[in-house]
Amino acid sequence: AKKTGINWKYNTPPQADYATKLNLAFASQDLPDVIYASGTSVMTPANETTYGKQGLIVPLEGLLKKYAPNFYKLMQEDPNIKKSITTPDGHIYSLPMIQRGATSNWYLGPMWYNGAWLKKLGVTELPKTVDEFYDLMVRFKNEDPNGNGKKDEIPYADQKDFWSRT
Repeated sequence: AKKTGINWKYNTPPQADYATKLNLAFASQDLPDVIYASGTSVMTPANETTYGKQGLIVPLEGLLKKYAPNFYKLMQEDPNIKKSITTPDGHIYSLPMIQRGATSNWYLGPMWYNGAWLKKLGVTELPKTVDEFYDLMVRFKNEDPNGNGKKDEIPYADQKDFWSRT
């Protein structure tokens, strides 16, 4: 508060109620100034686009250079950051979490699963534990979900691995 002149008032519902509370806030249009850590299970790019078109959330891309110069600089240095947070309507409505360290230099965020692979393997519920996640990755590797008759699937790649291949 001393540095920014902003005094935050936090509304922190239990994690189990978070999605419901956020959805109710959008439905009633009784929204806070900032939504923190909603995650992509609630705020998907499609939801961001819908709420943005309705004026319920604000596009941020025009504000970043002035109000988030360090993050703006990161996006200039690595265009993949901007690409990964830009919604289908061309706007940026949310910002990623930044972590500096040995394993990651920018984004810790959502995990996407290949829907066709899930369908092929009859998976109807995503993993909720580390063991379930591991078991699914083993299935991806061994059960040929791409259907080419070979065990050549790479079951997991993190952001760093993905962007280094593109």
